[in-house]
Amino acid sequence: NKLRGNRMNKHEIIFEKMKHFLKEKLGDRVKEYENGTYVGVNKSGFWMCVDESGIAIGYSLIQDYYEDNAEQLQQALERIAQLLTQKIRILEYRKGTQPFKYEVHVVNDANEYIIMGKATNWLYPYWKKTAVMELVNECLLNENEVEQELKEFGLLL
Repeated sequence: NKLRGNRMNKHEIIFEKMKHFLKEKLGDRVKEYENGTYVGVNKSGFWMCVDESGIAIGYSLIQDYYEDNAEQLQQALERIAQLLTQKIRILEYRKGTQPFKYEVHVVNDANEYIIMGKATNWLYPYWKKTAVMELVNECLLNENEVEQELKEFGLLL
């Protein structure tokens, strides 16, 4: 383990296994940073990072942090599966050329938008006209192969 020698917590095992799985499936699109504790997928907003006490799973500017306990790790696995296997819609609100708000939505099988989160920048030219840019990212991976991989972790979804 890069964080504490050889002993790995469950969240670190999940992070390492997911990192290897992503590399196997997405190849050179997967980039590592911060001595391997941060992983991002190029041409998508998906990323995850790990520290001594938990794992952060994010898409673009939005993230959720999960501590190393069974309930939160189950939620982390569900979020990973969701972000890898569902379409993601990003709304970027701009005043002039300055983005000031982001919304990230997961698009479910019924084509409904479920908000994952919002981020706001308070420094922007408020007097300019608001424009909204929409970006929809397709699924990164097949749902069956992601679920199969997560079940192999010994943690069922």
